[in-house]
Amino acid sequence: MAAQKTFRYVYFNARARGELPRLVAAATGIHLQEEIISDEHVVWPRDIKPKTPFGQLPCLIIDDKWFTQKLAISFYLAEIGDRDLLGKTPHENLEIHQCLFFSEDVLERIVVACGDRDIRNKGSDNLQQVRTEYLPMKLPIMEKRLRENGSGYFAIDRMTIADLSGFDVFEHVVDLEGIDYLDQYPCIKSNFERTASLPRIKEYRTNGRNKTPTFNW
Repeated sequence: MAAQKTFRYVYFNARARGELPRLVAAATGIHLQEEIISDEHVVWPRDIKPKTPFGQLPCLIIDDKWFTQKLAISFYLAEIGDRDLLGKTPHENLEIHQCLFFSEDVLERIVVACGDRDIRNKGSDNLQQVRTEYLPMKLPIMEKRLRENGSGYFAIDRMTIADLSGFDVFEHVVDLEGIDYLDQYPCIKSNFERTASLPRIKEYRTNGRNKTPTFNW
């Protein structure tokens, strides 16, 4: 790993679009100094948004410079923390990226639907459609990928950033439907439980998540 730095990580008090970098950091043993924004209506647009490169969160702050885009942040943390989460050849990276980007598409659909219900006051219709139509369409594709790869992982023969992204999706699914929902997808459930059992991921979920006080901007 590179020389120790203070990695400040800025996001709201939610998983949503901010969780993948946290999972990568946890898996690789990198400490993120979380700075949670509790007031998204005043503090975020007034004090924080102007500091970000593209008006978006999450952001990683290194030596007072702000960086954004969760995939860029996640790849960076994997590069400096544990390159085994990434491919060793262009072909391996192609395998990893196709699975990662598919998972991220699924996650985005879930996040938007939850935001429609919980933040934008648009009701539950979008989320209901995700639960009854979208997930039953997309999860069998992810199940098939895991089954056909044969290693228990989404890509190649080891855990990669694609599995952490899949884990992020499956955590949201379990939040919505309960753990028993995964029984119909045995490869997904096995992959989910394998990732959850990793000591660093287990520690993060038990003691690291949502333990950081709100940062006073």
